[in-house]
Amino acid sequence: MVSRHTPFLLAILALSSLLLCSSCAPYLLEEDLLQDRLDVATPPLDGTHSLAQSFTCQHPFLYEVELLPAVYAPNGSGSISFALTSANGKIVVSQQTIDAASITANQPLRLVFSAQPDSAGRTYHLEVEGSTGVQIGFWCTSYNSLAGGELAVDGGTPVGDLRLVTRCRYSVATVFQQTLRSWLPRLKLLIPLALLLVVPGLVLGGLFGPRWDNPLLGWSVVIGLSLTVVPVVLLWTSLFGWRWQGQFCLPVYGLLALVAIVCAARMRFRGIREVFTHKNGRAAAALAMILLVTLLLRLVQIRNLALPAWVDSPQHVLITQLVTLQGAVPASYEPLLPVRDFYYHYGFHTITAVFAWLAGLTVPDAMLLLGQVVSVLCSLSAYAFGAYLFRRHLPGLAAAILTGLVSYLPAYYVSWGRYTQLTGMALLPVAAICAIEWLCVEKRDGRLLLAAALLSAGLFLTHARVAIFCACLLTAYLLIESICRIRLGARSSLKALWLRAATLLACSLLLCLPWVIRLAHILPSVATSSASRAADASYNAVPTGLLFIRNNKQLFVIAALGVLLGLRRFRREVSIVLLTCVLVGLVVNPAWLRLPGTNLVNNASAVISLFLPLSALGGLAVAELPVQLAGLGSVWPGTLESGQRLLLTRRILLAALTIHSLLSAWGMASIVNPDTVLATQADLHAIQWIQTTLPGDSLFLINTRYWQLDMYVGTDGGYWIQPLTGRRTLLPPLPYVFGSADYVQHVADLARTVAEAQDVDSPEFLELLHREGVTHVYVGAKGGALQPQLFLASSNYRTIYESGAVWIFEVLHQER
Repeated sequence: MVSRHTPFLLAILALSSLLLCSSCAPYLLEEDLLQDRLDVATPPLDGTHSLAQSFTCQHPFLYEVELLPAVYAPNGSGSISFALTSANGKIVVSQQTIDAASITANQPLRLVFSAQPDSAGRTYHLEVEGSTGVQIGFWCTSYNSLAGGELAVDGGTPVGDLRLVTRCRYSVATVFQQTLRSWLPRLKLLIPLALLLVVPGLVLGGLFGPRWDNPLLGWSVVIGLSLTVVPVVLLWTSLFGWRWQGQFCLPVYGLLALVAIVCAARMRFRGIREVFTHKNGRAAAALAMILLVTLLLRLVQIRNLALPAWVDSPQHVLITQLVTLQGAVPASYEPLLPVRDFYYHYGFHTITAVFAWLAGLTVPDAMLLLGQVVSVLCSLSAYAFGAYLFRRHLPGLAAAILTGLVSYLPAYYVSWGRYTQLTGMALLPVAAICAIEWLCVEKRDGRLLLAAALLSAGLFLTHARVAIFCACLLTAYLLIESICRIRLGARSSLKALWLRAATLLACSLLLCLPWVIRLAHILPSVATSSASRAADASYNAVPTGLLFIRNNKQLFVIAALGVLLGLRRFRREVSIVLLTCVLVGLVVNPAWLRLPGTNLVNNASAVISLFLPLSALGGLAVAELPVQLAGLGSVWPGTLESGQRLLLTRRILLAALTIHSLLSAWGMASIVNPDTVLATQADLHAIQWIQTTLPGDSLFLINTRYWQLDMYVGTDGGYWIQPLTGRRTLLPPLPYVFGSADYVQHVADLARTVAEAQDVDSPEFLELLHREGVTHVYVGAKGGALQPQLFLASSNYRTIYESGAVWIFEVLHQER
């Protein structure tokens, strides 16, 4: 007999199956060695030729070797045998024979075998032979291209290296064990992180901060204040000529820590005690677990990065170095770049500089770690946003899970090096919460006004675009609140509401007034650059690939469910979130209203910020769905009371969400896009060699390519030479675009010439090098238009460094 609760169980099963239906592989396949250069092919392995390639694996669990066939004649016969050995041939790893007819020209040929746990640092030998009739060789280079490896044809002298890719396969346990083993010795970094992220906010909270009914929300505000007070204070100390110095950073933060302890003791550690009350304890434990798992995932994602990724990262390092050098908000990019005006939002760079001082790390290392920590803080902020809007822990906890472990964004920000917007998105919810609290409270609270103004000002200094999104959120709140008060007949309170908004705006602008004045001076140039962006239709195109990036379709569905379920009990809150999205869309696309646009904010920046409203509405869906299902009394057994039904459905749904989030998290373990990684470990070694060996006035020719909006960027590790060593490169980091028109055009012309270079010995190219004073050429592991073979046979260049992957040539200027 069919049970009365069978329909309900089937519904839950269907929902769980839908949530668990993620295309997540049980193993992670990651690149180990990449040698993708080629300029010749080996002879056909027709029975008279053989080849042997050695290589040294960098990571454990070697699983796959990939070669690129060169087919000399189609419809060949015979077979090719592959033998992979280690320990000088004593251990046979794999032996395979492949029919030559199944091999396609220029299509990767993958040799798969059982994973080798001890492959890290081990040298392997791949021997390849063919039978009579085989007309297939393999693409390779005619010069050394692979460190720790070499190619020998017919047992002769090494001639180069095969075009070769090796990959390793990891289980979940292996990945997390490796990550923990790598980071456990660095647990001491928790101390400077705590000093940076908690101590200033605790001092401000203890002395001036408001009290929150939800202590977890209060801790979110504490961290937000810690992140925003640093750039605000630096702005004002710079105005008065006071310079920050690294050696005083630790004593100052230590003193602040003592003040924070005294303040906490005066309040009998109320903020900590309230976290562990029966009302908040379980939510605190759940949130701590979510943040811990998210942090572990973020550390997994950067475990193979030698330096931060993509073209934004070198400029962020450059600006951070300006802050550390000057101990103030930079007035210009000099002496690092010949750019007079500095008006780039600097909040993230300031906290990175302070963290580097506190932790004793290099700026790139500090940026890479702090960026991932800030990504975790986005989950904390999502919790705060959801818990505050919907007045319960559960929507906030679900929003934190969706943001940290399900949504592809903000995790994917690490591939772009978009640390400034990432920090802005971590601050936006907290700034909005404090602002709304200030707007809605009946009595005046100067402490709340100070916290809201400081957070808003710090957000503006950290990322102007995100500050605009926050303004849209507060505008949506003001409009919805005004409509509600009018409908309730409370028109008399409207004036007070908008006056409070004006007061908050004035206080926020006052806190960052020197920066506002500086920006006012460059408005004409901003308008000019904005016009150039408007002329490029691609700048504000809607990036559908990012809009529906992995897992986003699920988030849209869950968020839509949250809208439908929440309109009855949380109509005003849901309306605020939806209206915010509409206002952001109008700001980004003013042409919808036939208004002129500034193009200061584009669709891409808005789309990659959607994770916040989607997660908040998704959290509401997770909280409301059990309530709705528990209310369907007809499908439940009569023995279950309403409270039991609610508890059962909530547990089942949370279990499904937890499983789904963990599977989604595993799918994001390799989230860094290899195409956005400019520098490898080989590049880092080469750059360190440059730092210790070559003169400080060296000028490097590096690989370049066109990026967007008439801007050129580097394509390999050479783009990092100037930020890390101070040696100039012919193409500087991205802030060069803020220079004079003549300077920007000159750099672009040079970069275009290099990107299109085919003959590095032509008189025109040599004249360019001589005129600009280029002393060296750097060809990184990722490469570009400039390849080693262009320089090896030339008398105009001399090899002074080569590691297989990276080559450095000295330019031999002839008398002219």
